[in-house]
Amino acid sequence: LCFHGLSSAVKLKLLLGTLHLPRRTVDETPAVRSALCPFYSFLHAVLRHSNKWMKGALMEIIQLASLDSDPWVLMVADILKSFPDTGSLNLELEEQNPNVQDILGELREKVGECEASAMLPLECQYLNKNALTTLAGPLTPPVKHFQLKRKPKSATLRAELLQKSTETAQQLKRSAGVPFHAKGRG
Repeated sequence: LCFHGLSSAVKLKLLLGTLHLPRRTVDETPAVRSALCPFYSFLHAVLRHSNKWMKGALMEIIQLASLDSDPWVLMVADILKSFPDTGSLNLELEEQNPNVQDILGELREKVGECEASAMLPLECQYLNKNALTTLAGPLTPPVKHFQLKRKPKSATLRAELLQKSTETAQQLKRSAGVPFHAKGRG
């Protein structure tokens, strides 16, 4: 295989792509699938000579990844080592493993650098302020990066309109008292 010639990003995508394979595809022999699809007949022709099934090919790829020099590829290979056989992930990573400790340290640094609001789920951008505060707690106010030297014209016009409307309302209150009839009812 030309696995070692690939870039680290491609290796990671290949390894993580194995999680999307249907279980029946991993377990079946190529001969079973070759009757269903021309692609699988081609795959069967290739794998027939090497006498490998899909599970064996995945095991070999994961084995090659576990010998890689990139720590992320090593970590993902360690997580996937039991996937072809059992269909489950190896989540019992060794805490004493220096590779795991280095990667966890990198992740902690990246999470520490991020703003708290950037770590919220994507659906939080559609919540109103009260629902967001209930879900995520009080958020830090945004940092002001610059200060305007003068107010925009719209803000000035708005302030003038508000002042005129309050003056008009006060004049109406003064002039319009409680109406009473000079003549009594009767």
